[in-house]
Amino acid sequence: MKYLILDARYEKMRHGGVVRDAAVLSAIGIGADERRRVLGVSVALSEAEVHWRGFLESLVARGLRGVEFIVSDDHAGLRAARRAVLGGATWQRCQFHLARNAIHHAPNAAIRKRIGAELRAVWNAASLAKAETALAELVAAYRDTAPKLAAWLEESVPEGLAVFTLPEPISALAYTNKAVLYRLLFDVAAETLLTIAADPRHLGARIGATLVLHTWGSALTHHPHVHGIVPGGGLAPDGERWVTCRRGFFLPVRVLSRLFRRRFIEDLEKLHRTDQLRFFGEHEGLADAQAFGRWLAPLRTCEWVVYAKRPFAGPGAVLAYLARYTHRVAISNRRLLAMDEDGVTFRWRDYRAKGRT
Repeated sequence: MKYLILDARYEKMRHGGVVRDAAVLSAIGIGADERRRVLGVSVALSEAEVHWRGFLESLVARGLRGVEFIVSDDHAGLRAARRAVLGGATWQRCQFHLARNAIHHAPNAAIRKRIGAELRAVWNAASLAKAETALAELVAAYRDTAPKLAAWLEESVPEGLAVFTLPEPISALAYTNKAVLYRLLFDVAAETLLTIAADPRHLGARIGATLVLHTWGSALTHHPHVHGIVPGGGLAPDGERWVTCRRGFFLPVRVLSRLFRRRFIEDLEKLHRTDQLRFFGEHEGLADAQAFGRWLAPLRTCEWVVYAKRPFAGPGAVLAYLARYTHRVAISNRRLLAMDEDGVTFRWRDYRAKGRT
């Protein structure tokens, strides 16, 4: 299981003839097939380290292997146990617990009542830029009346969200070559991050990344791109220490963009030479090598969109945002307006036209 979600809830139980609260510890795993599975449940007297540690060790004894990413709250007992048993896995705090922490920083009942909705508005923003704007406005609103809350909102764990987007002509080609070009998009995006991060002129460390594919944009048109959750640092070449990126800066976006463009085009040409691309309709002529070369020429000099940003509301929010896309369809039920023998009517939003629906 690559991903592990750990949580606990309290229930009433009878113990030693007395009814008392007990912690129900649970573990949910997500494997290569992207399906969630309940891996285990354990009833304990508390969330102390000894109980969490025993639970995690029992999962390992039953065959739990390959855990790369853990999502949970930051309970002291759980924190110590996961470090002891699964210390090699990356950890992030979940969005729900981040929101609950915000409530604890709120100075009065009125703010506590509304801060959850205000944070959800940030997390559910249509784009990263809109989310950052919403967060900045939220911080400014509480700067004077709730400075501790404002400081908490503004603070972020040094992890980044990287986005790699294909130019429109290649997106059109990808529509009829999904398996080949989506895989290429993943491979080149990962290679680009690892290569630039390993360069001593930039970070000089071995990093990791969790990439998630998005295939449509806000207007529900075909728009393949990958988002990546990237830690703000990595292991030194000797593997003995952690190298942290500079505050507010991860890797140079321009350098990432140039390498991503060059490597993608190189591999795209290789796919064409080995007859792994299929062309239909207006693209049929690109089966010819010379025509394909002419088609590629302007793509060698145009800008390819690559950017890296700090998470706008903590790493838990980023993970929750990306996780929704692993089992999400473009036209969800809430978008549907009508259906008859002539077609389906649904809502879509054009954020380039001030959010027109």
